Amino acid sequence: MTVSMSTDLDRQPAPIDPSAGVVVHVAGDLYLSFDHAPAITQSLQRVETVLEVLRQQGVSLMTVASNIQDLIAAMNTATNAIAARIAALIAQISGGLSASEAESVNAELTTLKTQLEGLGANPDNPVPEPPPPTARKHT
Repeated sequence: MTVSMSTDLDRQPAPIDPSAGVVVHVAGDLYLSFDHAPAITQSLQRVETVLEVLRQQGVSLMTVASNIQDLIAAMNTATNAIAARIAALIAQISGGLSASEAESVNAELTTLKTQLEGLGANPDNPVPEPPPPTARKHT
């Protein structure tokens, strides 16, 4: 059996002594040719098949990673909206509240609490639409 190799840099086959246990490091494409070696060819075909499966799995993992990034962005947007509503409530109560205003703030905080609890609770809809803000009563 004759074994030879070449790289995309030199395109010249270089003989390899299979019994020497030579390790070849190549920067670029590596081209191997085997004369009269159907078993080696079959092994290489199996390796190529496994590599293709691994490539496809890599593509699938990248899609999942992208979906996770989209979900994180949606969760961030939802929590930022809740934080803004809480900041508005803090501003509202800083000067003191009448009984009806306190009731309104309590209702709004209860809504926000429920909204926070709903984030991620349903895997089919991890970022549900927020409820409309409650109308604030001013006296």
